[in-house]
Amino acid sequence: HLWSTCQIGAQVFMNHSEYYPMSWEDRDGADDQFAKPLPWKPGQTWAYANKRCKVLCAHKNFLWALGIKEDGYTFSDKVHWSHPAEPNGIPYTWEPPGPDDLSSIAGYVTLGRGGAVVGGESLRDSFVIYSDEAINVMDFVGDALGWRRRTVSSSAGLVGKEAVVEVNGIHYFISRGDILSFDGNTVQSLIHNRLKKRSAQSVNNETRDRSWAAHNAVYNE
Repeated sequence: HLWSTCQIGAQVFMNHSEYYPMSWEDRDGADDQFAKPLPWKPGQTWAYANKRCKVLCAHKNFLWALGIKEDGYTFSDKVHWSHPAEPNGIPYTWEPPGPDDLSSIAGYVTLGRGGAVVGGESLRDSFVIYSDEAINVMDFVGDALGWRRRTVSSSAGLVGKEAVVEVNGIHYFISRGDILSFDGNTVQSLIHNRLKKRSAQSVNNETRDRSWAAHNAVYNE
């Protein structure tokens, strides 16, 4: 559960929560490949910027870093998004607009209540950020702000970053003691009574990182 991977087109990215984000590179067309440190901004990698993230995701042509550690301090409810990458490319900066680069639409948001960020998933045009006890949706606004946040739930959360799956524009995910659906606006419980009690007993702090969701299309499950 310490690793996360994602793609923008054919470009693959990976992250280890105790190391730094990387891109997977071809070595001048040779058969061998290697992991290359991801730039934080031109001339500076994430390592030199002394920043890490818990989970790395991709949505549209943006990279998203969830749960930030910088300069030795942990900000588990902080989310950064990159400047958009070129097709099959690497974002050139994560640095928000400033005197050195007014063209950037990279940015960040601190979510506040809801606990630590657990994971994030695309849902149609939006990016959904799941925390321990909150759901936030990031909608693209297309100006210097880049993305606008809206809080959908301050109680429902995600048990583990792999415990959510998208089917026909709806997320189905495992929360603490429940299985829920989310269509981008409304959260609904899908289990009741004994099933709900069994879920509450089987999903806990010891098992949450081993929880996962998958779509069985053959049985429509």
